[in-house]
Amino acid sequence: VFKVNTARKDNVRYSMKIYADMKPKRKVPIHEFVKHQMQKACSCDILEQKDGKLMIFDTMDQYSKSKKELNLSKSTTIVQWTKIFERNVFKKNRKC
Repeated sequence: VFKVNTARKDNVRYSMKIYADMKPKRKVPIHEFVKHQMQKACSCDILEQKDGKLMIFDTMDQYSKSKKELNLSKSTTIVQWTKIFERNVFKKNRKC
């Protein structure tokens, strides 16, 4: 689970910024600019929004720190970020 923000403009070097990894019981700050790679068969209108706050869920760790890349696959789910939604994710994660 990653908390990200999409780019504010077109034609920028990195398409999003990862703020935090929310899989551990405590939020781990990352604060890295990354590009996203998506399979050709996939499309996502939410990623096209400018300056959109998103939460990205995936069953596998798709973040490559060395390549500054986030790989999105068919198993990836992307939703709009809200403070309430983030709180609910934390509550569920702490119970695991």
